Order: sequence, then C-alpha cells, then structure tokens
Amino acid sequence: MPGNSWRGGTNRPSGKKERFAANLAALEVLQELEEQRRAATEDEQRVLSGWSAWGALPELFDETATRTISSSDRQRVRELLGPTGWAQARTTTLNAHYTDPAVAQAMWDALESAGFEGGPVLEPGCGSGEFIGLAPESAQMVGVELDPTTARIAAHLHPDQQIHSAGFEKTAFQDDAFHATVGNVPFGNFRVQDATHNGMGHSIHNHFILKSLRLTAPGGYVAVMTSAHTMDSKRTTARREMARYGDLVGGVRLPAGAMAASAGTEVGTDVLVFRRRMPGEKPDADAISAWVEPGQTTVTDRDGNQHELTYSRWFGEHEAAVLGTVEYDSGPFGPVYTVTGDSGVELGEQVRERLVAQLAESAERGLGYGPVPAKGAELDLEPGLRFAPEPEAAIGHVRFNASEQRFERYVAGMQWVKTARVAKKDIAEVRALLDLRDSAAEVVASQLSP
Repeated sequence: MPGNSWRGGTNRPSGKKERFAANLAALEVLQELEEQRRAATEDEQRVLSGWSAWGALPELFDETATRTISSSDRQRVRELLGPTGWAQARTTTLNAHYTDPAVAQAMWDALESAGFEGGPVLEPGCGSGEFIGLAPESAQMVGVELDPTTARIAAHLHPDQQIHSAGFEKTAFQDDAFHATVGNVPFGNFRVQDATHNGMGHSIHNHFILKSLRLTAPGGYVAVMTSAHTMDSKRTTARREMARYGDLVGGVRLPAGAMAASAGTEVGTDVLVFRRRMPGEKPDADAISAWVEPGQTTVTDRDGNQHELTYSRWFGEHEAAVLGTVEYDSGPFGPVYTVTGDSGVELGEQVRERLVAQLAESAERGLGYGPVPAKGAELDLEPGLRFAPEPEAAIGHVRFNASEQRFERYVAGMQWVKTARVAKKDIAEVRALLDLRDSAAEVVASQLSP
C-alpha cells in the first residue's frame, strides 16, 4: 500500500556544506527504504525533502575540492549511488536545479484562479516533486525525472502520484491528453533526441515547452519556468513552433538571482503560461507577433560605445510583467540585459498577482482555461514509480511489418511509424536487403559474444 504524500514543503538548506549534509542524509534514508522495501515514514519524508541533487554542488565530482566535501564523504556518496547512479548524477549537474517554493505556489494559485479544478497534470523534469507537493488534492500528477536517484526520492515523497524515471524525450504519453502542464523545465543550450517531438532539434528548455504543449489538451494551460533565452533569443524558430500549438496568455520575468537560494543558480528566469489552441480557433497574428518577434534597443556601455541589444519584445511592451528594474551590465561580449529586483517585496506574491491578472485578462479575450482532451486520449494514472522500457530497436531502425504489409521506422518515444511509401516493384528487393542487414548483424553479434 502506498504511504501518504509529503505536504510539508522542502527542507533544503542554502549553504554548500549544509546542502551536502542534507543530500547525504537523504541518500542514507533512501537506501534503508529500498533495502526494507517499505514506504517512508513522515520523519523519513522530512529528511528526503532536504534533497537538492548536485546542481549546486558540482564540487562532488572534483576530487581536489576537499574543503566543501571530504574524501570520505565523497566515497560514501559513491557507494550509495553506485556506478550507474554516480555517472548519471554527474551528467545532470547542469540541470539539477530546484524551484523557489513561493514561486511554485504562486503558479498553482494562478492556475486555480483561471479555473483549474483537477484532472491529470504533467510535470516534466519534476525533480523530487516541488510542484507535486504543492498541487491541489484534485490534481492527478504525472512527474518525469531524468536522474534515477531523484526520481526514486520523488516516488517516496509522493507515493500516491505517478513518477517516471526517464528522460522526457523517452516518454510516450498521448498528445492532447493532460489538462495542464506545470513545472520548471531544464535550462541548457543543448539538444535531446526526440524524433517525435523534437524533429527540429530545439534546445532542451524549448523542447520541453513544445512537447508539453502537444501533450496538453486543447484549452489547457502550460505553466513553466524557463530560461530567459526562450523569449530573448534572436532566433524565432522555437517561438514560431510554439505559436503553432498555443498562445502566450501570461508571463513574468524574475529578477536576476531570484533562484539563487533554492537552486544555486543565477541564470535569468521567466515564468510563462501558454494556452493550447482549440481546433479551428484562428490565431491572433498581431498578438503572436508581439511575443514571437524579438525586440531591439540601443544601449551605451561604460566607454560610451553604443550597441544593439536583442531582447524579448513582449516583455519590453509589458513592463509590469518585469519584476524589477531593467539594467544593462557589461559582459564579455558587450552589454547584458539584467533585472534588479526589490529586496523588500515578496517574490511569490508578485508572481501570483501578475499572473492572476494576466490570465483573467486572457480569459476575457477568449483564451480562458477549459481543457478538452482529444477523443480517445487516455492516460494511465496508476500511482507508483515507472521506468522507461528498453527500446525494441535503435532509433531509425527500419523493418517490414508483415501483418500490416508496410515498412516501419522506429522513432523516439518507442514507437514504430510508417515510412515513406515504397514502390510495389521495389518491395521484394528492399525486404531482401533488410534480411541481409539483420543476418550480418547476427553474425557480428555472435563473433563478439564470449
């Protein structure tokens, strides 16, 4: 029987030594729970809620950094993670950053003010379950987390919800199914392979937004924290594709360093809310242009030289959505756009106030919340920890499906899709070549086997 979901918030310290101690304690508890195959007690969940992964502690993987982490403590973490977990933890340090609970709560409050009353909600890149722990009880949460250790901790913190230990690109949920998506997407200027939902090779944060839009039902909302580069980029390709599926109905730009205490990162951050467009709805070209097209301004550096700076046109036109004063600092490649916040104002309340007002205004323009899942778009919402199944074949592998009498290609999401049509006169030859390929692969495999 699953235990109770943790509702006590997070207990993550901000200092590096304190973060490490909290992480080590969480790993010790996790090992005990898995050895005893039981649910976590409330006290154990409190310890697990202190987990913050290693995004703010890259020193763990630097053997010379003994001031923060002793050699014996580093070795203990290696033992608890195991070789696979250690390797996976190292690869996720760029994106293992967590959300300020006050901002996460504000995002939920805004969704509820817009009309969210329950139903299936996706959280891609869920970490240990920040948004899951703050979700209304009527929400049926489905979290996806790349780091297996963090996914297992999330499952013990939220045993009444569904957690997938997998890369988001490897999940195969049905399109148009979730009532809403909420979360903090990974920040990073690199791509993940997802032939089904990232054929254009967008950076990871944009890929998460685009895939979430497609998985969310028409009329549903996608509320995410993302890198400011999503809106500031001079290239419009990703935003144009987002506009194919939805409309921007709200957004706030957070002050620089707003996530430093909880996430250990100074990266510029926006909270964006999209509405998945209903079938047959005509998009507003002017409104889309305002957030898809970049803005430009001329700024003067300290030496009196002028520079053209590209930034978000939408935030430039919605000054109230920028939570602070816009300034231009010097960077290695010229002036850099930054936002300096008011230290005397509570950030979560600012986010809540702006988003609630924006979503109410969007509803008046006919862009209110009201998800209508596609016919036949069903979701398995059974709680528990899920693991990505092993793929049947390598991405791009082609086969002949005799029962369907067609050629198929294996794509990301572990799906076989129909290939381009093969002329009838060529079918026999192509099938013979595929058989020859498979026979050659079997010979090579047999020669390599011990």
